[in-house]
Amino acid sequence: MKPKPYGRVLARLAKDYDIDRFRRENGESPFRVLVGCVISLRTKDEVTRMREEHDPIEQVRRRLVEQWQVADDELKKIDGKVREVVNEAAEFATHDPEPDVSELWTDILLEARA
Repeated sequence: MKPKPYGRVLARLAKDYDIDRFRRENGESPFRVLVGCVISLRTKDEVTRMREEHDPIEQVRRRLVEQWQVADDELKKIDGKVREVVNEAAEFATHDPEPDVSELWTDILLEARA
């Protein structure tokens, strides 16, 4: 069987682009990773710089460490609790049955205009 050429392509892209982000977001599909890298055209340095300068979570984390002297262990505990809440919400959203159609207009605060 002929070796798949995208393995070499992905290895090359991994040197210059943040393909790990695309793997996390799109699964392990090499085609999706390749397309995502080509579409974004961001180098790892660009992604890292943008994350450090503009990512609100990283900014809050940095402030907590620098200004409030919060330890890394405490941040990891907070991060773990947040992940639990998000995972529970995702589990509920994916496995809870759809609401009945009669609930469609429940808790609507604005009357529809005729």
